[in-house]
Amino acid sequence: MQSDLCALMKRILLLVFIALTVFGYGQVQSIDPTKINQDTVDLKEVIISATRTERKLTEIPMPFNLVTKKEIQAIGGSRLQDVLTEQKGLTIVPQINGVGNGLQLQGLGADYTMIMMDGEPLIGRYTGTLELSRIALGNIKKIEIVKGPSSSLYGSEALGGVVNIITSRPVTPRILLSSRLSTMGDFDANVELDHVKYKLSNQLFFNFFNSKGFDVDPANYGRTISPYRNFSFRHKLIYQPIEALELSTAIRIFHEVQDNEYQVIVPSDSIKVNGPGKVSDLTFIPQIKYSWKNNTQFYIRANYSRYYTETKLNELSSGNEYYFDQFRQEYFKPEVQSTCRYFKNQNWTAGAGILYESVNTNRYGENVTRSQHTSYLFLQHEWKLNPKVDIITGLRYDDNSVYHSQWSPKFSLLYKPTSRIQIKASFGTGFKAPDFRQLYLNFKNSAAGYSVFGTEVVLDELKKLQTQGLIEDIYISLDQKSTLKPEKSIALNFGMEYDHPRFGNFSIHFFRNDLKGLVEIQTVALLKNRQFIYSYNNIQNAYTEGFEAEWRSKLIRNFQISLSYNYLLAKDKDILNQIKQKQIYGRNPETLESYLITKKDYLGLYGRSPHSGIAKLRYQSKSGKWDASLRCIYRGSYGSAATAGSVSGTLIPSSDRNSNGILDRYDHLVTDYFILNAGYAYQINSNWRISTGVENLANYKDELYIPTLKVRNFFIQIQFEFFKKNKS
Repeated sequence: MQSDLCALMKRILLLVFIALTVFGYGQVQSIDPTKINQDTVDLKEVIISATRTERKLTEIPMPFNLVTKKEIQAIGGSRLQDVLTEQKGLTIVPQINGVGNGLQLQGLGADYTMIMMDGEPLIGRYTGTLELSRIALGNIKKIEIVKGPSSSLYGSEALGGVVNIITSRPVTPRILLSSRLSTMGDFDANVELDHVKYKLSNQLFFNFFNSKGFDVDPANYGRTISPYRNFSFRHKLIYQPIEALELSTAIRIFHEVQDNEYQVIVPSDSIKVNGPGKVSDLTFIPQIKYSWKNNTQFYIRANYSRYYTETKLNELSSGNEYYFDQFRQEYFKPEVQSTCRYFKNQNWTAGAGILYESVNTNRYGENVTRSQHTSYLFLQHEWKLNPKVDIITGLRYDDNSVYHSQWSPKFSLLYKPTSRIQIKASFGTGFKAPDFRQLYLNFKNSAAGYSVFGTEVVLDELKKLQTQGLIEDIYISLDQKSTLKPEKSIALNFGMEYDHPRFGNFSIHFFRNDLKGLVEIQTVALLKNRQFIYSYNNIQNAYTEGFEAEWRSKLIRNFQISLSYNYLLAKDKDILNQIKQKQIYGRNPETLESYLITKKDYLGLYGRSPHSGIAKLRYQSKSGKWDASLRCIYRGSYGSAATAGSVSGTLIPSSDRNSNGILDRYDHLVTDYFILNAGYAYQINSNWRISTGVENLANYKDELYIPTLKVRNFFIQIQFEFFKKNKS
């Protein structure tokens, strides 16, 4: 009965899609790209529809951040993480091995936020986190951040939210050159060439980045972050033979070379290793778009992406191979999509596609390629009932070759009782199936002093190590297999915004995510050489909840100020139930005296700060030629899970001092801290712009818990931009 119902619903969605495509035919209507406002929201590229209809930020009926080109320039950063670090409600967190950074959103880890460029997902999560420093900021027009489940359009990876990076579109001939140099030895250079003539638009973008790395422990051989250099190439070609038809292709290439030097340090050993590492990423996206009247449009697109990384390390003394690792991922997604407006104030969006994905890596302990595919359909409807009410409903169906089917609905409401008040509410579900890594990973990183095993192989590997007499302690049962289940989320978001004519804009947004089967990294064993072994586990019933509050104003002429505060609770419901039943105890590490843990003592999941916030002050001169900014990022204290925190093998100790397996107020927390950034920019003339600034002005350091945190870093950036008026 259930399978018949699923088949019927799939047919209904498919028929609706065909109807939108066929019956939307009508008179040609085109859009002038030169009239697009850079600071508005392109709903096609984010969440609402594919009509390329632009709307103001206040009209989005869910938690949403828009980072404009002006703000990106004011920050003065060169990589994506530099910008995301300064956005409200976002937390940048290191990967398990301390190399690179990911994004935490509404208390959900980096695995649950989809990172996209121009509406298409970026791949390469070989440790679960997509490395944000891969993305150069050069030709980025804006960044749009959606908070809360977006699986109704994008499937499983959008359980926590979506970050969409939108690159500029060539609209006039242009040359853009820029270079950035910092006191840490980082060098960044951009070249952008835009050519527009008649029906053809062409854009070439090239970025080169060189980093000398940095070191927080000079006593050890090598550096905490080893030197590396990379280049990015992006090519966008748009051809419009007639007004209604647009043909386009996008190519992205990324390549990085690393000069690794580590000192692997454990109590029983100390080995110096070095060797090369490389990362390659290739994406090709062709698209056909046809436009009819009433904003009806039809898209055919495909996304082919390939990601590869390789690391090879040799012992410095003998030259023998000490460690080798390679990872290859391929991604292919053909998709059709149609949007239309049959009735006034109503927009329909429908789409269908198939996703093929495969992974081959020695991290799985065998030379085999594992693959899966997903077929999907989605439908979305936006209805502006009247000038005060806007309703959006959506539904997506995913049929996975491993985890079968999943429905993802969403409902959003925008209500404007007055011209100055906005009330927003949304409800949605999210879904994320366990990925290849969580199931089959068989990764022994002797260079960093830890191992990670997927749930399908962890028991066999532990039994082998136990037979060899290498295990000091085991924290899980070897008699019962732990099978990962798909993760699910039900989310509620509610907020209000008030725009005061004198005191500025006030907003507050509440959120609640109820999670079932949330996958978390867990410590499963300790080897006699003091190296930890990790695996994955479902937290059966967890939740994250809290609120974001922000005030933005221009109290004084030419001064802009914004203050934001984020409150977060993230807890395991099963732990709360055990505490209620008086089943969890702690032990004083000094007196060894046991005590009962109460609900008030339990602090929640690791790596989540209950309190965080951002303060920004910006001044722009009356002439508009120069501006200055001061930004302060605060992150409250949080608990740390024991991980190999840097590639040199430095161990980040667990906050769990009383060894009861949870984070409570008797444990040691990572100290709260402030990061202060400042910037200044001067527009010399219409072509030349110079900017300078400093990151981490107060030079805050935490070598033990946050070894990847940059020390004080001054930078200077010079930009040359030349426009040629496009007569056509």
